Amino acid sequence: MSDVLQLKKETRRIFSEKRKALSASERELKDKILFDKTVSLDAYKNAEILLAYYPVKNEPNILPIVEEALRMGKKVAFPISNPEGFVLTFAFATSPIL
Repeated sequence: MSDVLQLKKETRRIFSEKRKALSASERELKDKILFDKTVSLDAYKNAEILLAYYPVKNEPNILPIVEEALRMGKKVAFPISNPEGFVLTFAFATSPIL
């Protein structure tokens, strides 16, 4: 495994453990801070398309950010991986997620 991939894997592990250690209320607060900071960014405000991920396990809940983008009329796309061809494509959300 390359040094970059190993570093990426280790960084993900560290932050996953830190997030797991948070209480539910702490996670909610951090998710709210993430929402507030994201939607206040000029890059977010001016974007026509938002590329997002669907959070799993202890990942930050970005679905409120996605919902806000859809409410604002932005296009939102989620990645779809094809492990056979190592090709990443995107599918656009057509309705609210929450």
